[in-house]
Amino acid sequence: MQKLKTYSIPFKGGIVSPGYLANILELASKAGVRKVRLGLRQQLLLDVKESSQPFFEKACAVEGVELEEKRFAKPGMLSAYPVIHFYQEDSWLREGVYKDVFDQFEQHPKCKVNVTTFCQSFVPLYTGHINWVATEKSHYWRLSLRLPESEEVLHWGEWIYTNNIGAITKAIEEVFEDPALALRRDLVFFERLVTKKLSQIHYIHIQAEGPEKIARFYLPYYEGFNKVGNSYWLGIYRRDEFFDLAFLLELCQLCLKNKVAEMYTTPWKSLIIKDIDPALRPMWDFILGKYRVNVRHAANELNWQIEDCSEEGLSIKRAVIRHFDKEDVRTYGLCFGVQIKPMSKLFSSVLIKKKNLKNPHRLKSLDRYDILHTVDFNPNTQKWVVFREDVKKEYIGTYLVSLCKEFYSRNLSQEFPLETEVAEQAEIEDNRQIYQCNSCLSVYDPEKGDAFFDIEPGTTWQEVPDNYQCAVCGKDKSGFVCTSPSALQYLEG
Repeated sequence: MQKLKTYSIPFKGGIVSPGYLANILELASKAGVRKVRLGLRQQLLLDVKESSQPFFEKACAVEGVELEEKRFAKPGMLSAYPVIHFYQEDSWLREGVYKDVFDQFEQHPKCKVNVTTFCQSFVPLYTGHINWVATEKSHYWRLSLRLPESEEVLHWGEWIYTNNIGAITKAIEEVFEDPALALRRDLVFFERLVTKKLSQIHYIHIQAEGPEKIARFYLPYYEGFNKVGNSYWLGIYRRDEFFDLAFLLELCQLCLKNKVAEMYTTPWKSLIIKDIDPALRPMWDFILGKYRVNVRHAANELNWQIEDCSEEGLSIKRAVIRHFDKEDVRTYGLCFGVQIKPMSKLFSSVLIKKKNLKNPHRLKSLDRYDILHTVDFNPNTQKWVVFREDVKKEYIGTYLVSLCKEFYSRNLSQEFPLETEVAEQAEIEDNRQIYQCNSCLSVYDPEKGDAFFDIEPGTTWQEVPDNYQCAVCGKDKSGFVCTSPSALQYLEG
């Protein structure tokens, strides 16, 4: 049996062109690779046999593919760009702004860099060392810093302008490399070093306006075919984390054939493809069927963060999910992490953390785990509370069921006031005219417009173009009926 070496190939912000990915996959195929994985930092991971490693390294160098051995690889830049369609109506942050940020980095950052926004919870805010989070003020970003191997986050007192993100990031990376920081690793000293460094460069900024606003955690269903505007996007998740190389190669070829310019990787180790023409959907269905790829997994399987290449973590996840299925447990609003390595950083509201072993050669049956959760069950809070200690592997599922019940018990008192508030607002707005699709029951509200079709808020129904279609089912304008909020119809279930 030949030794395997795991290589990492970064995709800046989780974006990769089908042509570039196809080129990588063809080189990997020649090196004997049959399956590949996606990582938590939106990177591609490949296991290559020892005899094929020289060829693969040389071939990637010739083709300009940035290849590094996983254990020495730069962590790369993580971003919420791949899932901008989940939240773009609520933010000034558009694809072009993200790309303006990415273009400021000629090389992949040496530190973990996150580029996200507060109005989403799909992509972690603070798992990076340098975290850029879009504020509500157009083109200004909150900067939050975290020392490696630390949970503490330093929220910088300035909001930085978009065009200065690259220069500020480079300057802070130099601070991380300062020998003085290695001797004294505390936030006060670190802040002093960063202040001194930033005083030496010119950048546009304003004073931070109030504390950070963290969205309530909600994980959108990121699998399967989903309609946005006049096209579909497709999300693909693999239970064992492995993507068949031949399957991905056919996806790339179909993207190129249908002029789909970009593919996206996510921090949940999934793949997203956008701009799929509804008329061509049968082609995509055919490839999914050919490789027997399921795109409708249970929600309690999709909300997990496992360390890259961790079979032990996957084993725990599988065991817990079986227990969840047996007990019919609801996990909406939660996400789970399995930490095997002491220093790994995972985006989770509930964490299963393996105890450090004094004797690494002891029997597996003696392994013990701690179960922790964030104080408010929001994975972006990262302030931990111990729920149970020294738990045997076979009892993890039982304790997590209890923790899920506790989570919903805590939330009961908070949900009813919100529901009442919405009801009161609905009563006030009863007389407004809105328009409901008589096919799928989605709504056009003149006060809100429709961002997917570039229809501005305040656009009356009469001013909406005649070629307008329902963003959900594609029904044309004539399929909408005038109604009011109090008379809306709702789908059952």
